[in-house]
Amino acid sequence: MALSKQPRRSPSPFEGSPSHSAETSNGPSERQEGRNQGFFRDARFLPIRLAILLMIALPLGWFAWQRWESSRSLATIRSAIARFDDRLGIDSLDRYESRFGKSGQTLSLRARVARHARRYEELQRFADSALRAGAPASMVERERQLADAQSGFFDAIPLSIAQMLETSGEEFPEVAAAIGQGLLIQLKFEELGKLVDLWQRYDPKAPMPLVLQAMIDQHQQQWGAARQKLEQALQLDSDFLPAKLALAESFQQLNQPEEAASLYRQLMPRLIDTQEASWGLAQALVGSGQTEEAIACMKQSLEAHPRQFEMALLLGKTQLQSGQTEEALQTLLPWSRTWPEDVELNCAIGQALQQQGDDQQADGYLARTAEGRERLKMLDGMIQQAQQRPQEAAPRQQVGRLLMRLKNREEGRFWLESALQRDPDAVLVHEELANYYESIGDAARVRFHRRRIDEITNSTKKP
Repeated sequence: MALSKQPRRSPSPFEGSPSHSAETSNGPSERQEGRNQGFFRDARFLPIRLAILLMIALPLGWFAWQRWESSRSLATIRSAIARFDDRLGIDSLDRYESRFGKSGQTLSLRARVARHARRYEELQRFADSALRAGAPASMVERERQLADAQSGFFDAIPLSIAQMLETSGEEFPEVAAAIGQGLLIQLKFEELGKLVDLWQRYDPKAPMPLVLQAMIDQHQQQWGAARQKLEQALQLDSDFLPAKLALAESFQQLNQPEEAASLYRQLMPRLIDTQEASWGLAQALVGSGQTEEAIACMKQSLEAHPRQFEMALLLGKTQLQSGQTEEALQTLLPWSRTWPEDVELNCAIGQALQQQGDDQQADGYLARTAEGRERLKMLDGMIQQAQQRPQEAAPRQQVGRLLMRLKNREEGRFWLESALQRDPDAVLVHEELANYYESIGDAARVRFHRRRIDEITNSTKKP
């Protein structure tokens, strides 16, 4: 029996083979994908697409550019500070922090600048702030250790000099410079020479080793040799600030006050602490006959740093020579309580009182002057004795004490420090140096010598 034909029916969209059913089950996602492709391909949506991309890209680009600019600026600041161009470094840090804010890195760099300028209380404040701002403790502790090394307080550092250099890494120039300055203060010229040799092998183009060598020459009053080394350093770096400062001092000692004054004037705006440069400039101006500028320079420096006896003495003598008798007495008389035996001070006060007609008081100061000069006549014999007994501390202590009280504080300090090298436990030498550093307001060195006196005294009391 023949089957009756059924009319052909179009398949329902909901019927079909399993595969067909699977395809139809994915239909909505395919349609969504199609619409997405249409959004990204259809030119009508181009402005919207660009707007979305810009909303994403602009913040990311701005953030990346800010990070690059921050890193570049910090690298420039570090470079300036590494070359001891600290004023430039501080000015750059001010601009950086006004733009990007303070951080552990910037506060650590401020601590380093404070150390370069020997402003040790500022260093401690910035170091503490850097720690609170997230700076690594090891970085901050190294800066504090370098402050001790730079001051010559090597006993206060748990690491030896060799260990400090071995662990310095990229910081080797900074560490070596601090150690070199400390060895110079301690008058350990042989050890400093070894450090310089090591540094020159590490970096033959570094100017600082030559500057340290020149400073040894200056301590030994070999001013011509110092000048040659400083000029060699400036051939390696024509704008290296420590070399220029030391060269200005050499000019002054080589009786070239005009050259010294010119160089000091150039350098003063670049310095954080102008005390030493002001002293050099004042001497150069007096030596070149520029009296008015010299007096103005000394007054300005004494306003900023009032405990400078040598500066006050030079100011008073200059005022006296220029006929400013009353001003000279106002400058000099307060210092007679601090350094009552100083020959030049007593002489200048006596002459000023004579010019004012006060002969009775003048005679007292001039009598002290004569007495001091008689005592200074013994100086050559005492120096000769110290040279004949090079390993003994006592002769050097006697020379240092005489110079400190009667003539020249810096030369006196030199001899007293050399006495400590031969006898580190000489209590009387520590007392002389503590009194001297107290007179100039160097609190860190006062603490060091007072602490050593206590340690030595307590150790001798033990059975």
